[in-house]
Amino acid sequence: MGEIKQQVRIDNTLGFIFFGEIFFWNHISTKDILYGREPPKLVQCIPGEMRVESAQRELIDRDEALRQLKTHLLRAQDRMKTQADKHRKERAFEVGDMVFLKLKQHRQHSVMARISPKLSARYYGPFKILEKIGEVAYKLQLPPTSRIHPVFHVSLLKKAVGNYEVEEELPTRLEDDRG
Repeated sequence: MGEIKQQVRIDNTLGFIFFGEIFFWNHISTKDILYGREPPKLVQCIPGEMRVESAQRELIDRDEALRQLKTHLLRAQDRMKTQADKHRKERAFEVGDMVFLKLKQHRQHSVMARISPKLSARYYGPFKILEKIGEVAYKLQLPPTSRIHPVFHVSLLKKAVGNYEVEEELPTRLEDDRG
């Protein structure tokens, strides 16, 4: 029976920890949404403060469980960040650089539609960078006939090395001419 109480107490604590982040846009925490109110604050137990020994032990056990939970959560976060950062590259471009643009065939049908999307080009361009917007977005000088927004995330851009002719327009829609 004691193990069940311990597990319930840990589960409740996990609920407060996992749902403890603040939504930045309106300063409402997920625990407020989940529980409808702010949960009680968990004050740290000071040994010898309680008169009842069993209550003292419960508080000490709770504090130890909280400490272990926080340690394990931080360790797991570090492992996940390390794994995610293995494939990430820091990319930065300057205004005036020429870059290739990666168009996702399943999304940009208005720009480019092919009979076989697997065989279509992955990168188009090069296009000139007109402006850096924030830390990770760039505005490109796209052809006037293009019907897509000219601001793209840095992950969709690839630096053009060497001399290339600037494309005057994005590829037009290719039709199936089988009849």
